[in-house]
Amino acid sequence: MTRHHHDTHADAFDGESARRYEARTSRLAWVYQAIARRIVPLLPEAGHLVDVGTGPGHLLLAIARLRPDARLTGVDVAPEMVRLANARADDAGVSVRVEAVVADVADLPLPDRCADLVTATMTAHHWPDLTAGLAEVARVLRPAGRLVVIDRRGTGPALRSAIAATLPGREVHRDIVWLRGLPAYRRWTIGQDRRST
Repeated sequence: MTRHHHDTHADAFDGESARRYEARTSRLAWVYQAIARRIVPLLPEAGHLVDVGTGPGHLLLAIARLRPDARLTGVDVAPEMVRLANARADDAGVSVRVEAVVADVADLPLPDRCADLVTATMTAHHWPDLTAGLAEVARVLRPAGRLVVIDRRGTGPALRSAIAATLPGREVHRDIVWLRGLPAYRRWTIGQDRRST
């Protein structure tokens, strides 16, 4: 694991600040549930989802409730976030198929082509090197797999460039995530590799 990229970010989500963050994001359960409902149709039966920047695991658990057939792996650079995510999975009785691990997106502890779907929700703007992160995502993503990035609008130009460099030949769809009738975030869905079909 290469944590040097994210040491400052990891430290910001440690100790008391981690608990405050978890409490604040727990009040947004409806957001994670709405995002999960949009994501689960992209995950094949008995598929493997990797959630990068999983934080305290709200999205992992929302997806796990909707898809009891799926295996879910959360990745975060902050050990306290990973501890909270695993505790949440254990409390929900799904830890046999839901696990969070401490890792940097640029050095994922996962085998090649193991993921059917990779998600990154409001985390890509924290990555110091989008190209390095997406190169790792490309490595673990199956040819028919997909990547869904939900982030703020300003991430777009750098993300488009990094996608072109690391995931050439894949379909890219951009749209807006609407929450409670308001345009909340940008969503980039990177589809299967057209060269593999």
